[in-house]
Amino acid sequence: MRVVGGAGERGSGGAEVLYGGAKFQAATVDPAQSQLIEERRFAIEEVARIFRIPQFMLGVATPGSVSYSSVEQQQLFFAQHTIQPYVQKLEDAFSSLLLNDRSFLKFNLNSLVRADFATRMAGYSTALAAGWMSVNDVRSFEDLRPVDEGGQYRVPLQNVPLTDAPIITIGEKARAAQALTSAGFTGQSVAELLGLDVDHTGALSVQVQPEATEGDA
Repeated sequence: MRVVGGAGERGSGGAEVLYGGAKFQAATVDPAQSQLIEERRFAIEEVARIFRIPQFMLGVATPGSVSYSSVEQQQLFFAQHTIQPYVQKLEDAFSSLLLNDRSFLKFNLNSLVRADFATRMAGYSTALAAGWMSVNDVRSFEDLRPVDEGGQYRVPLQNVPLTDAPIITIGEKARAAQALTSAGFTGQSVAELLGLDVDHTGALSVQVQPEATEGDA
């Protein structure tokens, strides 16, 4: 017995009515029983293994698929072990075509290994304190415009421009010379000890002058 819904050609869309004890048996296959899902996941893992691509980039997020502590480390792995070998070959090939031996081609992969904000700021702080990066260098990495006097490189500890470092050194020696002279050392001995090429009167500071006696009065 067939009840036709009347929709479409040849009664498509109708409903079949079973009678006489007949039972419906699905003709489809259960994906879990046939392991179709596992086979598809294995195929994705094979592609990732062949081309050295982290599985999270291919949409695999099953437990155990992440072999590193964070996605950031996987991105670093991808840049170093997948992209970098191809990049080096391209750099060598194009650099050999340049007429000038001192010129070379180099790709910038900083965007691929870009760390999170806190890590970048910590790295910039270390570079600024060590004196091998300037404020404008940091701003260029963050795609910001340079600022006036931002190209100065600063030395550690004092955190002053490198051009002022000799002045700071002389100032420190001058304070040390003043302390030694006040303690009773002669000006010539202090100058020799600190390497100062200056003339000194040899007179003691007023703070360490001997007290006047009644005979001097």
